[in-house]
Amino acid sequence: MERRVRRIYESSIYRNFGEQPPLFEIQLGYGLLSLVNQADGALLLKEITYCKNQIDAEYGIPLPHIHIRDNMTFKPYQYSILFRGEEVGKAKATKLGNYFCMDLGNVENELDNSSWEKIKEPAYDQDCFIIPKSEVEDYKDAGYICVAPERVIREHLVSIIRKYRTKILDQCMVNKLTEKVRINNPDVFSDVFFTNQFYTSDMKILLNSLLEEEVSIRDMNTILEGIADYIKEERNPLRLAEKVRGRLAYSFIRKYSDKKKFLHVIRVSQKLSELLAENVYWPQSGIERPYFALDPKQRKQLTKCVDECIEQLSGSDYPWVFVCVSNLRLPFFEYIHYQVPSAHVIADTEVYALMDEFNIQVEAELILDEE
Repeated sequence: MERRVRRIYESSIYRNFGEQPPLFEIQLGYGLLSLVNQADGALLLKEITYCKNQIDAEYGIPLPHIHIRDNMTFKPYQYSILFRGEEVGKAKATKLGNYFCMDLGNVENELDNSSWEKIKEPAYDQDCFIIPKSEVEDYKDAGYICVAPERVIREHLVSIIRKYRTKILDQCMVNKLTEKVRINNPDVFSDVFFTNQFYTSDMKILLNSLLEEEVSIRDMNTILEGIADYIKEERNPLRLAEKVRGRLAYSFIRKYSDKKKFLHVIRVSQKLSELLAENVYWPQSGIERPYFALDPKQRKQLTKCVDECIEQLSGSDYPWVFVCVSNLRLPFFEYIHYQVPSAHVIADTEVYALMDEFNIQVEAELILDEE
């Protein structure tokens, strides 16, 4: 009997030893377990299914099963989100039947909330308070946004997936994405991976380069067709991704246009383009990203020009993007991304290819000041 108990104990210790941690995992305090209870509707499970469909629609990333388990060391309504076994988000929710209530600027007649528990909405760091279901209609009528706890957890998960989108793909997932093309279009699959020996690791670099700028990789057939067309002249996966972008241009440029299909752009001047072209450096490695080797004075001038353009358009009610020549687009994005993380950069060739679809409106020009 003692030997049998010891075997069971040892089995429980080493059961998960050496196992690969799940891609994403949600750990719940015991007060939140009703969100996954079938008797209560398993509301969180439905929200996670919605989350996976949303990410697939936005980015084309096929998320695997998201693990959910309890954590008895947590406070009752605490939860955490893990990515590859490491905690990347932790927050407090509320019990089933209560709602997060927040003012997002649409409230005309404020209702008293002094008696409610104050809390932070984790996905967008919004101040809010907890109300019971019986109060929801009154607060909604006043203009407040009321969100159930399972949806709050889902939005938190979505924000984390977006943040780590370029770290999700592994070679197994890339193979899964390209397998669909192999079945439906075996010729292009064979051309890319067998005739031209384009490796899965390079494919992963190319896809992550697209995802970095929120370009969906869902249309894998078009991506492989683009690779097949350009791979004989360019094998560097980052440069090849720039070629492929042209095939996908409509899918992402339409997100930058306004309701009237006007594309508002900040154009990089020809003189500045010539200066940047003289100072661009492309590493030999297919992994390292290109950059501009500008001297401190030039970098300071360029930073000042960018700040002035952004300030000029800061009060506009339409989206805007930078546009530059195609061979400088990626290094310019690398430069501007650190200064303005939310900025988008498109190539002139991508714009010209869609001239019939969108109206181009130049709102400002990036010109390097002479000192």
